[in-house]
Parts: sequence; C-alpha cells; structure tokens
Amino acid sequence: MKLSILLLLPVASVAFAPVRVPGLRTLPSPSVVVNKNEIEDACDTITSTTEDVLEKADDVVLSRVMRVVDHAPILVTLKCLTDKAGIACSKWSINANPSAFAGLQTALPVPTWCFNVWALIAAAQVASVAKSALAENTNELSQNDITATAAANFAATRAIGSANAVLDTGLAAVVSGYALRKNV
Repeated sequence: MKLSILLLLPVASVAFAPVRVPGLRTLPSPSVVVNKNEIEDACDTITSTTEDVLEKADDVVLSRVMRVVDHAPILVTLKCLTDKAGIACSKWSINANPSAFAGLQTALPVPTWCFNVWALIAAAQVASVAKSALAENTNELSQNDITATAAANFAATRAIGSANAVLDTGLAAVVSGYALRKNV
C-alpha cells in the first residue's frame, strides 16, 4: 500500500466523525434548521407536482400510443390492401387502379368507377380506426373487431388480381362475414 493513502486515512475518518469531536470547533446555526424545513417543503412540492404531471402525461400520451398499437393489425393489412388495389389519394379524390383487378374475368363488363369501392372501404376503415384510437376512455373497436377486420383485409388483398378469383373471392366473403355471423 502506498504511503500517501495511509496519510489520508486520518483526514478521511474526520469527514465521517460525529459532530462533537474534541479538537474540532463547530458553530450551531438556528437559521439552518429553518432553512432546512423550507427546503424540505419545497422539495416535497416539486416532487408531488412532477409526479402529477408525469401521471397525466402517461395517461394522455402512453394510452393513446397503446391504442394506436392495438389497431396496428388493421393498419398493416390495410396498407397491403391499398398497395395491391393501387389506391391513390389526391387533393379532391381517392381512386383505385382498375388495372390491379386485371385477373378478374366476368360475364358482364364492369365499369372502372366500380372499383373505387375499394377506396371507399379503405377510407371507412381509416376513419373507424382513427375514431376508435382517439376515443375518450377505451377503444371503440374490440380485439375481435380488429382481428376480424385484419383477416378480411388479408383475404381481400389476396383476392385482388388473383388468378383463381372464384376461390379467393369466396374466401374473402367467408372471412369478411365472420364477425357478422358470430355477432362479435
């Protein structure tokens, strides 16, 4: 052990010694006690105010973020659906791309404006997710609703432009009607 550490040992022990050490002169100060109480009161006030602000921030911010995360399956599958249907938004309209439905063969020609029903479906889903995520107390959409909508979006995405349109359209119809059949 170095000699300098041994020389600092008595000095360090004085720092942790009781207040009334012979040879050390201490001056009691009554104003320090009053200031100490004021400081403790100020610290308590700051602590309680900070806790209240953080609690409100948690309620407002984190609950909203968790609600958006709860709706993520709808948003992800809706993004896939809009990409597959070629839905584009402009300042005045939302349109689907009719060429995305090229694999669809029908006995009667379907007017191209009819494919805009997919844009209407996408807009309605975005509105319902926004309303549910921004609701006052809880989500308006239950987990059953979210799961059923995400599954319906997945099946519809698979049906758009499919080579086996009858099978995929039938699957989309069965999956889309699940929530109505089960009353969930």
